[in-house]
Amino acid sequence: MSLIFPISSAGKRGGGFDPLPYNPVLWADYQDSSTIYDNAIGGNLISDGGLVGRVEDKSGNGNHLTQPVLNNRPTYTEASAAANGYASIAAPSSAGKIGLTFGSYTRVQLYLVIAYNDGLDTSFNSYNHVVGGALSNSKPRLMGRLNTNDFFDNGFAPKIDGVVNYLNVLPMSLSVMRLRTTSLSLSDVTTLGYGQGNSGRSWHGVISEVIAFDYSLSAAEEDDLTSGLVNKYSIT
Repeated sequence: MSLIFPISSAGKRGGGFDPLPYNPVLWADYQDSSTIYDNAIGGNLISDGGLVGRVEDKSGNGNHLTQPVLNNRPTYTEASAAANGYASIAAPSSAGKIGLTFGSYTRVQLYLVIAYNDGLDTSFNSYNHVVGGALSNSKPRLMGRLNTNDFFDNGFAPKIDGVVNYLNVLPMSLSVMRLRTTSLSLSDVTTLGYGQGNSGRSWHGVISEVIAFDYSLSAAEEDDLTSGLVNKYSIT
């Protein structure tokens, strides 16, 4: 059965697509500003241009994305040009360790709605991390290779808009990226958007949604989920 949900009249604040029928263990939807706070333990709801300390998990499992360190918090933008006019969070540059942290729970597949910088760059400006772990050099990790358009030191089988892709990944306009456990375990990934062990390697680009699963989706489920996200974010 197809589980594609069309965009509804609720528009750009997140209506229309619902991944809950797939039973995710995490659903962080940056279009829903009522789930985004300026502090890791709550605090005030985010405003445009604010620093993000917490994104509530809409799956009901309590697996919130957080950032307790003020200087490491990404910026929330209500309508980002790089995200096709949708809301996003982003590091303003590759400097520092800007991003959010995962909790401890099983993750087998991870879906990200993501772009690199303005979607036009043809080379990475650093070893920009999509995700990173707590081992040396932020392993296990997926990151761009400095001054190339390739991913480096991967093992998560990144699929971008339905196509497995490690090489020539830039320019990357807003896209649906799927990572899955292969030779590395996504459960060992600790950070989203930066490397825990290295400064100056933040993901220099937007992230608009994050969905994680503790099981392997079927090919049909993957297609439905990817199509639903592509439709939601007007990705062409």
